[in-house]
Amino acid sequence: MDAFLESLKEAHEEVMNATGWGAFFSGEGQKWSMSPIGAFQQFRKEVAAFISAVNWWEPYFRYLALFHLTVAVTVVLTTWRASIDRIFVVTVLLLLVVWGSSYLNEWGSSHASQIFVEKGANYFDPSGLFIMVTLDMPLFLLVLWLQARAFLQLLRLMVVVKRNQIKREMEKFPCGRKGERPAASSKKKT
Repeated sequence: MDAFLESLKEAHEEVMNATGWGAFFSGEGQKWSMSPIGAFQQFRKEVAAFISAVNWWEPYFRYLALFHLTVAVTVVLTTWRASIDRIFVVTVLLLLVVWGSSYLNEWGSSHASQIFVEKGANYFDPSGLFIMVTLDMPLFLLVLWLQARAFLQLLRLMVVVKRNQIKREMEKFPCGRKGERPAASSKKKT
């Protein structure tokens, strides 16, 4: 049994190291073990460092903002009062764009000199953090919004179905409870 557990542990560590999550969790675990407040302050420092490291006045970011605005308006207009099927299709399309962002990151890394005006600027890092923050996070927020809308529509449909079921039962059994028969006439025949 010990040999099995040891091989399972080794396989887990191999997968974690192959995906890069092993180093991430070991480093983050040390930071987060300090205290929740210390971890929050460390997170704020890292976010501030990320924001200050990027030249947000590059034309690329204007085009990216225009892309996100266009996608958001298109998603809202195509799914407004739409069926769950359409919401599902739009969600899948957005997730396909997110899936393709790793390829966009590779392409952007190799063509950074043509994308950015600032000389030597290449924000497309091998880990994909930049593309994940600037492209994927807003799209994921749209996906979450679509999922919330689909969930609310499903709840509304469940209410409609239950009301129709109760209405059918009321028509089938007009006296009240299921299985109850109408009371016999109280008039006596003489």
